[in-house]
Amino acid sequence: MLRRRSEVKQHRLLFRNSLGTPVGRLTLGGRIDGGTGVEPRRPMRTYGSFAFTFVIRGRGSYEDAYGRRESLGAGDLVLVFPEIAHTYGPPAGETWDELYFVFGGPTFETWRTHGVLNPSRPVVHTGDACLWKSRLMALAERPRPLSPGAALEELQAFLGIFAGMLALDAPQKCGEPIPWLSSALALLEAELHEDMSGEDVASRLGLGYESFRKRFVEATGIPPMRHRCQKRVAAAGELLLYTRLTCAQIAERT
Repeated sequence: MLRRRSEVKQHRLLFRNSLGTPVGRLTLGGRIDGGTGVEPRRPMRTYGSFAFTFVIRGRGSYEDAYGRRESLGAGDLVLVFPEIAHTYGPPAGETWDELYFVFGGPTFETWRTHGVLNPSRPVVHTGDACLWKSRLMALAERPRPLSPGAALEELQAFLGIFAGMLALDAPQKCGEPIPWLSSALALLEAELHEDMSGEDVASRLGLGYESFRKRFVEATGIPPMRHRCQKRVAAAGELLLYTRLTCAQIAERT
């Protein structure tokens, strides 16, 4: 059943966690009934964290800055990557219902490196809105973790559900590294204070630059040198926050 935009939007925050774990964090989750997706649709939104939206009623579409477009319906999972501009939502004049979760940390970065979270496949068609809705709601309605151990237990439960959803759509075997990508990431993230070009990295991998750039974008969603730039900014931020180095010293190191 389609609902028109004149109906009242209901947004309920299901949980917000103050505790994280060394391997990752489940930050918050919520439910929106009668929602209209990302607004405004232009310019596209960059969220700054890993997240997903799960459509539980309605239809719509997804689009990102790299030209990927997909139709959406109940049971579809929309993956959000920290740096990829995107938009999604129902057609003009209609609404949908959704669940959303926000998360981050080393586990999800590792999943991305190994292709489990793949920006070139931002939509997962689970095929069963009721099943996954019930599992996600059961997780969201658990008592909030009050200790590091409880936070880790909750994260493990979330990872189990999330992995089950991703497995329905992933053409690569879960956990199987994308050939050459680990080496490329290691090169791009090493010696951040030194000048390095995309051509340098491609040459060391035995690839032509255009082929390397295209394959890197397909695997990660962003160009290789933008990835290196983001790592330099992140490293500088950590040094600024956790050390007494001057800005000049930080600039020399990053």
